[in-house]
Parts: sequence; structure tokens; C-alpha cells
Amino acid sequence: LSFYASGYNVQWGAQAARGSNAPLPKGVFDRKTFLTGLFMALLTTLLNIANVWMFALNFIPFIGFILVFVINLFAGAFYSLAVMRMALYKALGQAFELSEIFRAYKKRIGSLLAAACVPAIIVNVVFVLVLVLILLIMAAVSFAGSSMSYGYSGYGGLGAISMLSYDPVGAVLGIVSALGVMFFVIGALFFFFNGLAEVWSMRAVGLWVARFAPEWAEEAKDSKGSLS
Repeated sequence: LSFYASGYNVQWGAQAARGSNAPLPKGVFDRKTFLTGLFMALLTTLLNIANVWMFALNFIPFIGFILVFVINLFAGAFYSLAVMRMALYKALGQAFELSEIFRAYKKRIGSLLAAACVPAIIVNVVFVLVLVLILLIMAAVSFAGSSMSYGYSGYGGLGAISMLSYDPVGAVLGIVSALGVMFFVIGALFFFFNGLAEVWSMRAVGLWVARFAPEWAEEAKDSKGSLS
């Protein structure tokens, strides 16, 4: 149900596109938010299918991955604008009004790229820094534990080997438990930062629409689409 959270993020961005400066609304599991997230997941799938051809670009020496990165930036901004139009008009079909979306897209493409992509870049950099810090702390704790084990056993690394041979099941379970806790923490952080990046960028795209495509909100004011 992660797409429900995406629908919540997009709905808040659509509020900004309508000119509302209200804070994050109270989370309520309703039909509109559910369908918004579901339709967004469908659009994401279609975008991924359309981007399959870019796999071949990775084989271009030196610049292949740069081309993929740049194309994804521009495609991601266009996709975010399509999603916002869908939510604003409350209809999935509005995401395929490509001529209207492109007309708005080319108005201020630099600021749109900033709104759609910069939040994700900032959040991912912070996530990597936090991840590196966690790994360094774990390495320091492990090193301290190894040093204590060396002091008590007098055999250094042989102490761990003897423990493994003495109680292999317990040793393996201990390793698995430690890795499980580590992956759980990393996974929880990933979902937190991913959600933060999405709600930030969608709100920014909504504000961009309010400034550079205000006619969308006027046209969509009486819209009674499939998301109503």
C-alpha cells in the first residue's frame, strides 16, 4: 500500500497548486487518496516501460551513464507535472494531455527541474551521510568488541573462531540477528527519507503549477473526474 502514501503526498501538492498554503492534512484513508496513489503507480509503471530503451545507453563508454542521468531528470520533471495535472483535474486521462503538459513544461523548465528533482537529490545525499555514519558507528563498536575479546582470550581472532566451533548455531544466529537489525534500521531510514523526498518534491511541483500554470486550477475547479 505504499502507493497510498504517494497519493497523500500528491494530494497535498495539488492543494498548493490550487493556491492553498495549508499544512500537511491529517491522514485519512479515503477513496480519493487511494485512487490518486494507484493511478500514480500506473503512470510510474508506464514511465519505466517507456524508459527501457535507455538501458542501451549504459554501453556507451564514459558518457552513457551521464546521458541516462540527464534524461531521467528531464523525464522525471515531466512525469511529476503529469501526475500533478491528474490530481488537480481529478482524472487519470489528464495525465495524457501531453500537449498541455508540454506547454507548461517548457515555460520555466529550470525551476521545474529544481522543484521536481532537487529535493530528492538533497534527501538522498543526507540519507547516504546518515548511512555512512551508522556503518562507522557499527564498525567502531565491532572493533571495540574484538579488542575486548582479544584481551580476555589472549588469542585475538582465534577467540571468535573457537566460539564459532564451540556453539556454531548460536554464533550464526547472533550474526543473522545483528544483520537483521542493521537491515531493519537501514530499511526504515530508506522509507522515511524516500517519503520525505516525495512529499517535498510534490509540494514544490504544486507550488510551481500555482505560479506558472495557474489556468490549470481555474479549469479544474469544477472538475468531477474519477478521483472525486
